[in-house]
Amino acid sequence: MASSSRYVCAWAGTLRVAFAIDDVQEVLAPRPVTRLFHAPPALLGVIGLRGEILPVVDLGALLHGGAPRPSEGPDERLLVLRVALDGAAASAQSGGAATKLTSFAVRVARLDPLRDAGDHGLEPLPPGVPELAARVARGMVTSPSPALLVLDPAKMVAIEELAALR
Repeated sequence: MASSSRYVCAWAGTLRVAFAIDDVQEVLAPRPVTRLFHAPPALLGVIGLRGEILPVVDLGALLHGGAPRPSEGPDERLLVLRVALDGAAASAQSGGAATKLTSFAVRVARLDPLRDAGDHGLEPLPPGVPELAARVARGMVTSPSPALLVLDPAKMVAIEELAALR
């Protein structure tokens, strides 16, 4: 779990979301995504990045439960996230190794400026956060305003809706 108080901020549909800066490997401009047959609805497909094949998740569709849109517009970006798989997921993927790093990308509608939460820690989620968003969240950053839903890439990989990422 990342311990940074700095966050990469973005929009996923109508939700303001953030990832700890330590979880974000890089930010990419939009690029063509190769579709996959029989993929979960929120999995747009895959991209090639310097010889690595990365799954691409439509974050707005995942958190809101809808179908992915063809494009989020000119401000759309792909955030490449790095996550450590451990336990059974890593063993199944790497033939017995205890921990394995994996990467995937999430498509967001647009980025907001980086947020430094300073000494303010994560707060619990308020009522009304969509159910799936609550399952993949670490908590909320409320100061400075506006509030942001901080997402956990490891929890995202663990949910059944994105089992194809494991």
